[in-house]
Formats: sequence, C-alpha cells, structure tokens
Amino acid sequence: EASGALRCGINNGGCWKQTQMGRTYSACRDDHSKGCKCPPGFKGDGLKNCQDVNECEEKTACQCRGCKCKNTWGSYDCSCSGSLLYIREHDLCISKDARGDVSWGVIWIILM
Repeated sequence: EASGALRCGINNGGCWKQTQMGRTYSACRDDHSKGCKCPPGFKGDGLKNCQDVNECEEKTACQCRGCKCKNTWGSYDCSCSGSLLYIREHDLCISKDARGDVSWGVIWIILM
C-alpha cells in the first residue's frame, strides 16, 4: 500500500471515487493520512460507498424564511423568493438593495 503524497495517486488509495455531471469526488484524504473519509456533502464508509447527503431533506442548509432549497450531487443550491439575494455563509436572504447599504457601512467603519 502506498503512503504519503503518492497514496491517492495509486488506485485512489483504495477509497471511493466517482464522477457525475463533470464533477469528481474522492474519499481519499487530501492530508495524506491513512484511511478514507467521504467528502463534505456525502456520507458512507469511504471505501466502497459514499452517498449524497440531501441537505434539503435533512434541513442542514437553506433554512431561512423565503429560501428555496434544491439538492445537487455533493451539495445544494439555495435561492430566495422575489428579488431577495441568498447569502450562503449566513444562510440568509436579504434585499438586493441592502447589499449596497452594507458595503458603504463597512467602508465607513474602515475609514474611521
């Protein structure tokens, strides 16, 4: 069995790997440690099986008021109703007009 930087390059380190719709995910650890672990957005043993997590059904993402969740392979897409803008980092829908107000507020704080 290979170890170190070569481990994932040889038969994916014996770990699960799959490509779908042009995206490839692998359970071989990037930190070159031994073992396999399903990547974020998947669950399973990492060796033979990693299944997509449906963040929408499990209610782990896109839970803000006015949000619409769509599961994707390995992730999810979230959109807001009307003219609202989704901020993924905060799982929040805000007015597109508020974006400019927030930016100017940050600039004023930095200048002070």
